[in-house]
Amino acid sequence: MDPSPAVCPLCGAPGRVRVPEVRDYLLHDGQSPAFSVLQCDRCLIAYSTPVMSDEELSAYYTDEYVAKYIVLPWLQRTAQRWKLLSEARHLRSLFPREHQPSVFEAGAGCGNFLSVARDAGFAVAGCEPSAPARETAQSAFGLRLQPRTIAEMSFDQRHDVVVARHVIEHLVDARVSLENLFSNGLKSGGVLFLKLPVIDSWEPRAFGKYWSGWDAPRHRLHFTSGGIRKLLTQIGFSGITVQREVVPMECIYSMTSALGGRRQLLGRLFAALPGRTIAAQVVSLLLSPLGAGRMTIIARK
Repeated sequence: MDPSPAVCPLCGAPGRVRVPEVRDYLLHDGQSPAFSVLQCDRCLIAYSTPVMSDEELSAYYTDEYVAKYIVLPWLQRTAQRWKLLSEARHLRSLFPREHQPSVFEAGAGCGNFLSVARDAGFAVAGCEPSAPARETAQSAFGLRLQPRTIAEMSFDQRHDVVVARHVIEHLVDARVSLENLFSNGLKSGGVLFLKLPVIDSWEPRAFGKYWSGWDAPRHRLHFTSGGIRKLLTQIGFSGITVQREVVPMECIYSMTSALGGRRQLLGRLFAALPGRTIAAQVVSLLLSPLGAGRMTIIARK
């Protein structure tokens, strides 16, 4: 871990403490070392400390972590596919019907989005640094993903659409990665499509250190809606739109952590509670005017 004083990874300014103690509830059920979240009021973002190297973080990207996004119950898998197809069709509608647009997904995971984008009429390509995820993309969908990070990508062509779904928050070099996508990955007039947790929302205020969106220490950066607008504008993007997205399962994960996780009785009981997804959907929709905990961003080059 970097012992130097924590400063904003985007501008180098000192930050103030936003949340003093955050732990890994996804894999370690709150039994991990503690991390802090500091906020930069200049860049309107927050960041996790202490700063960990890629090698240190590899312990938090286990096969179990990847498997959580591969092995889904049938109903959840079906709902996910419907949602991804809806997003792909919306992106496809931005281009003339007679033209086959190309889409590149940065951090494509197991290939779920690219598979439905292909069904929606896109020519598809992508990169993914995780070997288990790439293997699943190949075996499940016949997709060959490049084994590179966004910053490392050397594009052999520019694309109509570049997608990064819940990837940018994992990167300490987010500006460099987005600049590479802007300069080398996108055609002129092309579309950038991002999905991110958003910290100016009711969920982190309500759940505090138990909010699933912190996802410590894998999430190195934490964005406000104003912060991502500011960063994209500085890079050169325009026509930026930000929409909030209600994700009931994230509220369930946060509540389970707040009740002691799956190691404690209350957490186990809540995780097994019938109808909890419907209840979370209702609560999330009722509180959505206060700002949902996820956001979708579309910007043009």
